[in-house]
Amino acid sequence: PVVIHPIVVMLGAMVVGGIYGGLVGLLKAKYGIHEVITSIMFNWIALYVNNFYVSSSGLKKPNSEAVYEIQKTAYINVLQTWKDNPDKVAVLKESPVWGDIIIRTDLNYGIIIAIICAIIVWFIINKTTLGYSLKAVGFNKDAAEFAGIDVKKSMFISMAIAGAIAGLAGAIYITGMNPHRIGTLSLHENYGFNGLSVALISAINPIACIFGGLFYGSLKFGGTLVQSQLGTPTEIINIMIGVIVYFISIKTIVNIVAGKIKLAKKADKGATSQ
Repeated sequence: PVVIHPIVVMLGAMVVGGIYGGLVGLLKAKYGIHEVITSIMFNWIALYVNNFYVSSSGLKKPNSEAVYEIQKTAYINVLQTWKDNPDKVAVLKESPVWGDIIIRTDLNYGIIIAIICAIIVWFIINKTTLGYSLKAVGFNKDAAEFAGIDVKKSMFISMAIAGAIAGLAGAIYITGMNPHRIGTLSLHENYGFNGLSVALISAINPIACIFGGLFYGSLKFGGTLVQSQLGTPTEIINIMIGVIVYFISIKTIVNIVAGKIKLAKKADKGATSQ
């Protein structure tokens, strides 16, 4: 059924993504291997597994470097049934704004799912015992262990949740974006590193990530318009994003320096008063 099919696809992707991310957490918990390094290595494994899957007989679409498109019952595009009906398309075209947005773009319900997901993550982190454990381990695993928190379990759960969310994002991309299929990859799409940039811009706050993602997405989309309409290279957008991330990253250093200057001024005032 139309409603159940995309839900099954997303749940399946979350299960597989959670298992894959959980392996990274397991290696971190059991052997102390840094999760960033492991994740990058696992990304390449996933890429070549994807290419093997795409090239498999019975799955690969003839005369293409991709598998067959998913069934339309799994699409999450807004008014997809209207877009498939010429009469409905004619009605949509009567609206100069919504007609263009719905017909010419891949507008889908993924943005609503992403917002709900961000709210759920915020609730888990800030309002539950699990979230408290995850934050405690993240801030200081030795202190968390001393307080009786199962550090290894928390590491595994955190990476499993991250993997499940990544799997959900992949499912949304396939079900909501043309051409609704998986193709052969030569390089990573870089979504993970884009996500890191959004997280930094949003100060690691799940709710702020909603607005940070919209800001980041508008910059990336604007880069193509800057090149096509003004002749400016798209790299200028990457430079802007890099500068933003750079200044956000050095916030800690600035706070430390500002704190020392403040203490030095207080010491000078105290010496002067004496």
